Amino acid sequence: MLSQFYKSPKGFTLIELLIVIAIIGILAGIGVPQYTQYKTRAYDASAKQSLKDMHLLCNAYWLDTDSTQGCNLPKIKEPTYGFNQDADIAVTLSPSPLDNFCGSAKHNSSPNTYSINSAALIISGDCSGTGGSSPGDGGGASTPVQTQY
Repeated sequence: MLSQFYKSPKGFTLIELLIVIAIIGILAGIGVPQYTQYKTRAYDASAKQSLKDMHLLCNAYWLDTDSTQGCNLPKIKEPTYGFNQDADIAVTLSPSPLDNFCGSAKHNSSPNTYSINSAALIISGDCSGTGGSSPGDGGGASTPVQTQY
């Protein structure tokens, strides 16, 4: 009968709680930087998609008109082509013909700038080859990011 009163108390010891807190801290220390990288990659993917859309719509514009005429943002924003610019993405597209096409895009929440040329090659940096940098690219060098879509 007395053995019922001498059972070990229910609950966790201080050491067990400290170990759980340490494990949660380690997981949070790994997870938060990874989450930040995932967000940056998602922002960059959105900027790259805007570049692809601009290139595709300019190609449609050149098919409708003449490839020597300049394609620019106001022309592809017309209802005929319907480019919807995301408010969080800064895009630039100088009026240029097909053989000299270059557009650039940068998401406001990302440090990286990307550009696209006539061959639909997306590179890191703006049209002159400078601008935002990706980790490990030497701080703004024009490195190919994606060759086709």
